Amino acid sequence: MENSSSSPGALRTCPSCNSPVEAGHKFCEICGAKMPELPVCGKCGAQFIAPVKFCELCGTPVAAQETPRPAVAKKPAPEPVRKPEPEPAPEPVARKPAPAPAPVSTAPEKPVFDLIKDTLPEYESTPSKTPVKPPMNKALIIGGIVVLLVIIAAVYFVGLPMIRGGGTGAPAPQPAAILPATMPPTPAATQAPAAPALKVTPPPTPAYSLVPEPTQIMPKSQEVFFDVQKDQVNAKITILFQSGPGINLISTGDVKVTHPDGSVVTGTLKPSQGVTEIVLAGSKGTDRVEVIAKMYNGQSYRVKDELLTFKTM
Repeated sequence: MENSSSSPGALRTCPSCNSPVEAGHKFCEICGAKMPELPVCGKCGAQFIAPVKFCELCGTPVAAQETPRPAVAKKPAPEPVRKPEPEPAPEPVARKPAPAPAPVSTAPEKPVFDLIKDTLPEYESTPSKTPVKPPMNKALIIGGIVVLLVIIAAVYFVGLPMIRGGGTGAPAPQPAAILPATMPPTPAATQAPAAPALKVTPPPTPAYSLVPEPTQIMPKSQEVFFDVQKDQVNAKITILFQSGPGINLISTGDVKVTHPDGSVVTGTLKPSQGVTEIVLAGSKGTDRVEVIAKMYNGQSYRVKDELLTFKTM
């Protein structure tokens, strides 16, 4: 409790944020809420900080004052949904009575022709306006027919033979008459028969050849080299494998030696198996030596094809 002359340092509590507020302030310094007025004794005028029932100075009952609460905006109540009113039923329309059927006439009907005649009285009196065609000249018709017949006759008797005879007016040649089989022979048939022509048979081609063929150029990465020599004493031929970039790519080296009499001697070099030299029999003449290099990839190359002669001392 305090009176009007009490010190302004007394504290109160904000009803909104519970912060201390001095007794003389009307608004809270923290939240800005308005502070309620202090209860005052109606007899002696004393003010009280806390609510009391009786004044401590004069004992007069103190009426409690309600603290005003901030008004809360109420949401408007939703309007009730109105159901559409049913439309009134249409009033029945009074129907008119059907007209009575017309009386049937018992008089005899007129024919259709008479009816048309009655409705069209001017039908017989109207003169016909159809134009009359003038008669055609019969002489012109007869002349046109005659000209047409002359043209057809000319085409048949002149144009048709020309077409059959190849474009000329001469008649087509008749086929020659076939002579009977009993006709006596002509003088040309009694002459001596000509001598039969002589057939020239070319000489047989030998199964071997001593003419070298051109060699093939191998790729640089697959090149291999061979050396071929002929002994001038015993005529034996030595074939030697001399390596190359394709030493690991070559499978075999097939050698063929052809003698002048047609005999053939063959041999095989196998560098991968260590067979790098072979000796074949030659002749004391000119021999043809062929070397075919076969690779592991299936390709073959003619690397040697030359003639070796035997030189007599």
